Amino acid sequence: MRFYKITTTKHQREIDEIIMSMSSTEVDYVSTLYNKISMVEFTDEKEYECMFAILDKYLLNKISELYLKYSIDHKIFDLTKDIIFDNNLKLSYKNYRNQPVKNEVLKLIKLFKKDWTTKDDVLDKILEKGINSLSDFDLEILNS
Repeated sequence: MRFYKITTTKHQREIDEIIMSMSSTEVDYVSTLYNKISMVEFTDEKEYECMFAILDKYLLNKISELYLKYSIDHKIFDLTKDIIFDNNLKLSYKNYRNQPVKNEVLKLIKLFKKDWTTKDDVLDKILEKGINSLSDFDLEILNS
């Protein structure tokens, strides 16, 4: 599993129009796919719909296929290393209802780290950032 930021070039209104054009079978497929994903949706500075998500390669490919099928231009950023290394990320986004999502994203990050951080990840962090960069969580991983 990896931690991704996926951005689009569609506003919520455009996404809604795409959904409205889908058949009920297509809507069911999209709903089923999205229900398999741990994610936080947000709106970027240009008011485009985006998400932070925990995905394996299979689900990432399914999301990309879906976006391509409906001509949703998108970019995928793998933030896994940034999450594991505790690098600062911009989290001051809001959802399409203009509500902050920072706390939801922090919960998603915590979930990802708890479920997917390995000893090798922590050792890589030591090699790159030094022993003093370790958090209490990292030390727990090493001691487990």
